[in-house]
Amino acid sequence: MSQLSNYIAQFPELEELRNDLAHDARGWYASQRAVARITGLHRTTVDEGLRTGWRVIQPKMLRWLAAQGINPAGIQEEWAAGRVRDNHLAALIRYAATESLRPTPESQRWMRLIESVGMRTALNKLFGVSDLTERASARRDLRKTQKPLVEKIQQQGESIGKTRSELTKATLGERPCDLKLRMQNEFTETRKSDGWRDRADTESLLVMQAAEALASIPGISPQVAGAQTRRIGMQGDWSGKVTFQDTRLNIKEAEKINKNQQILGHNAKELPPTA
Repeated sequence: MSQLSNYIAQFPELEELRNDLAHDARGWYASQRAVARITGLHRTTVDEGLRTGWRVIQPKMLRWLAAQGINPAGIQEEWAAGRVRDNHLAALIRYAATESLRPTPESQRWMRLIESVGMRTALNKLFGVSDLTERASARRDLRKTQKPLVEKIQQQGESIGKTRSELTKATLGERPCDLKLRMQNEFTETRKSDGWRDRADTESLLVMQAAEALASIPGISPQVAGAQTRRIGMQGDWSGKVTFQDTRLNIKEAEKINKNQQILGHNAKELPPTA
């Protein structure tokens, strides 16, 4: 059984912030009020930390976010619009917990949450939103990129297992064996035949799919393909770490979901946008 439900119970303010959180097909968005409440940072602090204006030297917060691969202009626009994406909210939490002069208790609690289960997973679970359809599509499409990669490896006379392991490590930060071990530790009912892809989150599957497609191109090594894809992924929606999901989804189950277009929680109510 996953520890997700236990972690969610420790954050009752999520329910209180329902009207300050919006959801669409790309994920979750937080208003300025929600960002301030979750990070423990005052709105003025965040506003000044993201502002450039006439300054020659950028604020510490903006420099730190840029070092994490986050586009400064993107998060500035989101903050101004009051719609900060979940991956950027997670970055602000990490900043408040590790880089601010006075780390806030709120950010430290949320830091433990996102490091354990991920921001998007937590919000999906609380509000009954399922991304099972997206996971099923990503799971199916990942299989498509494996064939040309394997063919390239065979043509080069290299080890398929070793090469794919190196690509996974360079892309996701962990080798397949380490991912499976972590999954087994989180889910005691894991079967011997279960692979890490069966519980991996959608974004990690999409990042891995892009890495395999890039690595299948002649002249591009697994290390280069993985590093480039990882960097690009972290500039977008991906947190940089695989988060495992409650629902097991092997390739046969994914194909069935894609075929029938039936998902758990498909009709979950979307939250209204916030100003």
